[in-house]
Amino acid sequence: MEGYLENNPIAKFNRDKRKNEQDKKMLFWEPEDFQKFIKEVDLPLYKLIFMTLYYMGLRRGELLAIKWDDVDLSNKTITINKTFSTKTNTITTPKTKNSYRTITMPDILVKEMAAWKTRIEAFVGYSPNGYVFGNDRPVAPETLRRKFHEYIKQANMKQRPDNQIPVIRIHDLRHSHASFLINNMSAGFIDFDIAKRLGDTVATLHNTYVHWLKAADKGIIDFMNKEN
Repeated sequence: MEGYLENNPIAKFNRDKRKNEQDKKMLFWEPEDFQKFIKEVDLPLYKLIFMTLYYMGLRRGELLAIKWDDVDLSNKTITINKTFSTKTNTITTPKTKNSYRTITMPDILVKEMAAWKTRIEAFVGYSPNGYVFGNDRPVAPETLRRKFHEYIKQANMKQRPDNQIPVIRIHDLRHSHASFLINNMSAGFIDFDIAKRLGDTVATLHNTYVHWLKAADKGIIDFMNKEN
């Protein structure tokens, strides 16, 4: 037998099938949490970064890869067609085919984006091929993470102990955006619209935000019942 086992001794044990199970507690910010936070961001670059992540629901890599020729201020859109890989520090193709998308900015973000472009033109020199968030190279992901948590800490120093802003990850700004949209679905948009904005499939949206979607659906029905 040359030392080989005829049977696998662990075959009778069941493998953990929950590898990709969504955490039951998903961290996110309510709109008032974000407003408390953004008031403390005093550097224009980081203010624009955090506003873009929150109002657009982008993945961090998607944000870092944005160049000025991806931004259309006249039509108020940003086109996502690449991403920045933190593993290789290079620009790569987006995560999935659904990640390719052009999404519209709210007016508050258009205003900040235009102001940042004016600043770039005056002090650095504008290039359509330059990165919006970093000029020649994107902002270092670790620097971005560090500044994010510094501003959270700074904001919480001004809050009561019972009114603290939750300490979240940068990626949770994407969850915060999704939460805001899902909780306002009664305004007329549907799950397909949210999935398209996030660069996900409807199935992925349902799998990731299943509890929020159920709550939103109940809220819509309650609203409809009041009208009849």
